Amino acid sequence: MDKGFRAEIDIEKIVYGGAGLGRIAGKVCFVPNVIDGEKAIVEVTGERRDFLKAKCLRIPVPSRHRIESECPLAAVCPGCTYAHVSYEHENHLKNNQLLEFVNKNITLNENAVMNFAASPSCTGYRNKITLHVQKDGGETLLGYKRPDGTVLPVKECLLASPQINEKLANLISDKGFFHTLHHGQSLVLRHTVQNGVVYWRNKPSAKMSWLKEEMPFGSFSVPAGSFQQVNPYGCGKLIEGVISLLEQVNPERVIDLYCGSGLFATAAAAAGFRDIIAVEADEKAAAAAKYNLGQYGVASPEVVSSDAAEQQNLLLEKINDKTLLIVDPPRSGLHKKLRKILTSSRLKHLIYISCSPDTLGRDLLEFDKAGFRLEKVQMINMFPRTGHFETFTYLTR
Repeated sequence: MDKGFRAEIDIEKIVYGGAGLGRIAGKVCFVPNVIDGEKAIVEVTGERRDFLKAKCLRIPVPSRHRIESECPLAAVCPGCTYAHVSYEHENHLKNNQLLEFVNKNITLNENAVMNFAASPSCTGYRNKITLHVQKDGGETLLGYKRPDGTVLPVKECLLASPQINEKLANLISDKGFFHTLHHGQSLVLRHTVQNGVVYWRNKPSAKMSWLKEEMPFGSFSVPAGSFQQVNPYGCGKLIEGVISLLEQVNPERVIDLYCGSGLFATAAAAAGFRDIIAVEADEKAAAAAKYNLGQYGVASPEVVSSDAAEQQNLLLEKINDKTLLIVDPPRSGLHKKLRKILTSSRLKHLIYISCSPDTLGRDLLEFDKAGFRLEKVQMINMFPRTGHFETFTYLTR
């Protein structure tokens, strides 16, 4: 189908990521900035073997869930795919997307579905943003990268904490600083209650002190460049879920894979558990995990700096039917080697935290085949206005 072809289509649903799904001559067509139930006048912008891409030209009758975005950049910024949707409806859409991925792979027991948890505010929640630098002629652009690699200038991001936006405004107004930025650099701004706002270019200096976060269980240290959840409320909900299951299961041993700086392992230590093993590939984060566990009473923390998938001997030796295993992998999900290790072990209790429902669904299928049952599944909207969300699951066998 030629680019520029126009048609009126019915938006059947909103798929993961935030695009609307409709059809032109029977072929699936993905369109941004629409809402399920709307009719949209669209123009085809690209074609693949199995689907079309289009842009929305006009909505004859807007959905009752359509709102005016608070952000002046919403129409052009690639991040906020739900800026035009009421927050209430966004939460329902994301919850439905999660359940669709789960149902596609395993038989879902309705009793396992927990009420979703949504960030109290859909703005001002991010404690970290990453901006990029582009030199365009004599002009320096600082902002978010578009899909084509160019930079959209940003002076304020409504998703970022007020403290980050204040620091960003100060940096932009400082001509001396602004002129030292180089093409291709990234600028990271990070906020914690104890440290205020710190920033770095590309990667933090080796001399930069660890940051201090305030968690429900107390103070928690994180290296500046290491992974940490960007939404404090959502992070608290994950910790709450882990603590609840620790109390319910009362395991003899807790193993935290992809542990980062040891968030969930440290939550377990703060709750009184002492037989804890943590595995993390990032050496700096692993060092912080060891420190954090020590701060909460684990005398000789067992922290392994390694890819979890390479720890077959350790895992098969340490996992038994009294173990509670926690995994919080990247968007790619669990490596197939690790899936095989876990399903062939004596594991009976698994908490799987995911930021990618498609790979979560794939992995749930593997665990289902190995005799695991999905006991709990919850959508946590940690990333309001964007296409992403977090999922908390608990499996047993």
